[in-house]
Amino acid sequence: MSKKIIGIACLANNRAIGNNNTLIFSNKEDMKFFTKTTIATIDKNKKNAVIMGRKTFYTLKRLLKGRINCVLTHSDKFLYDNTMDGRSGDLYIYKEVDKLLQKLNNDPVIETIYVIGGATIYKYFSDNNLFDTLILSIVKTPIIDYGDVFFPEINLTKYYIKDKIEINNKGREITSGSKCDMNYNIYYLNKKTHKVNEITDILDSNIQEYQYLNLLEKILTDGEVRETRNSKTISLFGVKMQFDISQSFPLLTTKKMYWKGILKELLWFINANTNSKDLEKDKVRIWQGNSTREYLDSIGLTQYEEGDCGPIYGFQWRHFNAKYRGHGADYTGEGVDQLQNIIDLIRTNPNSRRMYMTAWNPCQLKEMALPPCHISYQFYVRKCSDTGKRFLDCMMYQRSGDIFLGVPFNIASTATLTYIIANATDIHPGKINIVIGDAHIYENHIEQVKTQLGRTPYTFPTLVIKKKIDDIDNIIYDDFEIDEYTCHPGIKAEMVP
Repeated sequence: MSKKIIGIACLANNRAIGNNNTLIFSNKEDMKFFTKTTIATIDKNKKNAVIMGRKTFYTLKRLLKGRINCVLTHSDKFLYDNTMDGRSGDLYIYKEVDKLLQKLNNDPVIETIYVIGGATIYKYFSDNNLFDTLILSIVKTPIIDYGDVFFPEINLTKYYIKDKIEINNKGREITSGSKCDMNYNIYYLNKKTHKVNEITDILDSNIQEYQYLNLLEKILTDGEVRETRNSKTISLFGVKMQFDISQSFPLLTTKKMYWKGILKELLWFINANTNSKDLEKDKVRIWQGNSTREYLDSIGLTQYEEGDCGPIYGFQWRHFNAKYRGHGADYTGEGVDQLQNIIDLIRTNPNSRRMYMTAWNPCQLKEMALPPCHISYQFYVRKCSDTGKRFLDCMMYQRSGDIFLGVPFNIASTATLTYIIANATDIHPGKINIVIGDAHIYENHIEQVKTQLGRTPYTFPTLVIKKKIDDIDNIIYDDFEIDEYTCHPGIKAEMVP
């Protein structure tokens, strides 16, 4: 039986792993992680094997204790100096990968096989699809532009991100002997059983968007088929995605997103507007289908003018539970202004646990053209221990999520709302957490989902707010700008009402 093969490496931002016959980065924490990972076994009577090339072996200057050291080389001199093919203590020396793997797989003492470099060895195992798992420490800072040995570009068709760990080391010594802040992410990539997407270079790929694509695939493969109110769906319950919005903006790139509609609708909410006709004037028809005369009559809202959506999202945000008298009424000072209360709390009591806003009002659900799907937002001010900067995080809960059409919209809208509040309170945007109850794909969206899963994500764009927001009632569309948005073409699909 073949044993698990794991590739482990530490990479710079440019994929460099070495320079001048030394590791590109080497600090104590990373080396401890490497040692702990490669030496640990489930069966205490077994050992792990570490496979390396001749040059990597020379850089170590000694055998790695507690592991079987395996060197792949065609150098006859190396073979002569270190005995012929075979074992000398905890050292194997082989010319051919197949023969070495056969030896290791048949050795009852070996539990797991780790591949530790260099570039040629990594490339061979990657090109021949031999890795079961990759453990990659990818350094975010310091950013470098040098190196003479590089980790190969990896085709990640058959991998998914199992886990990600963020490491922030302040003033740590690196290979050069200098001290600097070293921040990196450790990615655990497991071989996939189903093809989702092809990423040619993890360093240039959009890791954050990949969690959304993984969710699409997971629903398709593991979801429950359900007959629901409006259509047959494939559904999972209780899923979560997290997006770091401090440096980029989560506007999906595997299909062209309707940014104008996302922003116009959000500003419509913030203004507590409930008249779909005002959106339609800007050619944003998101709410048109749920506010036609025929639709309103069908759900018993015969008293509403066409276009009136009732006390939906924005009304509850700014006038919670005020008596609804139609879209044209003046509600100044009526109800609870939850959004302004959050801004005030951030300014006066940033550690409050009450920075919460909900659109779910059971008393008025029957007055709404559509009950809210993304129903609540909680905000949290987080202070970075290294820099002292304050970041605004958001947790959005969505009771029902149309994963293909609606959720990408909701991700970007939640991020934009967080940017707006952060700007208004002089805090940096941090992270958004999207939690979804019933996460589903509609039956008539399956082919479109498969199309999206066949695409490679581009890097997320950035969002710029071009002014300081002093009054949330005085924000316009032109205050916002999306920079460097590269995306695949749009994918058309019918919205299920």
